[in-house]
Amino acid sequence: MSVISINPLVRSILSDTKPTKSVICSVLAFLEAIEKHLGIEKSPISSLFEEDPGFLTAHSYHTGLLWALENLAWFPQYLSRASLILAKLSAIDPGGNLSNRPINSLSEIFKSWHFQTLASFDERMQVLKLISEREPEIAWTILIRMLPDLSGGIGHPTHKTRWRMFELETEKAITYNEIYATHSAVVEMLISIFDFTEAKLAKLIEEKTDQIRKENKDFYKDLESTIKIKLDDNKSEIKNLIENERNQIKQIFEIEFAKNTKELKQVIEAENKTIKVSIWVIGGLTLILSLLAVIKIWT
Repeated sequence: MSVISINPLVRSILSDTKPTKSVICSVLAFLEAIEKHLGIEKSPISSLFEEDPGFLTAHSYHTGLLWALENLAWFPQYLSRASLILAKLSAIDPGGNLSNRPINSLSEIFKSWHFQTLASFDERMQVLKLISEREPEIAWTILIRMLPDLSGGIGHPTHKTRWRMFELETEKAITYNEIYATHSAVVEMLISIFDFTEAKLAKLIEEKTDQIRKENKDFYKDLESTIKIKLDDNKSEIKNLIENERNQIKQIFEIEFAKNTKELKQVIEAENKTIKVSIWVIGGLTLILSLLAVIKIWT
């Protein structure tokens, strides 16, 4: 049966208001059905996030949907639609015990040093811009996660199709230039959707985004002005954050000072012992020489 002939059948299967939990279908019909259901105000897809306790761990039917979308995201021709669906799913995701969430799928797909799609750099950035326009709150989370992490990071593999990618090379070399270009593009997108709300402002300070300071001096001046305004409020989340960082720095300084003072005291004590020994030795030698001089006189 051809893909064209199976599409009507798939559409009819997925047209029910209760989403089918497992179905084999053509890609286009699958995407159309998910998009259609997500367009409903009270989307029936929300029920897929409901968790069953399970025997040892919780179980949820949304994981199969995420795997299917992760599969499609590997292909450049489906990356845009699959990513937008994942973004919309992230917006309605109530959260749960499972770490397999749509926002995590997006983070892994676009991770700067471990992206999991065959799409080019330009194609990936275009999709991120599209998500920023359609789902700015979800885009904010993804982009913040894509900022440089001095402590390193962990990459988790996304799902791959078993047969469609059989002849495709998925392990491609990633250059530092491409990683740096990704960071620059991410900063630009963050600035474009930054609304100067306190929570996001706190997040930018917390992330210590040197990339913003380096490449967007004018923006950072505005950011500093906003921080000063926010600090006028005694209940400011920003003020609390800065106070916490200041206290942490103070504690570190006090610990280092105490440590250095202790080491200095040990050095002084060691020096005093050395001086005492030296005085004793010099005194002893002087006494010996005096005795020898007296003996010599008498003899």
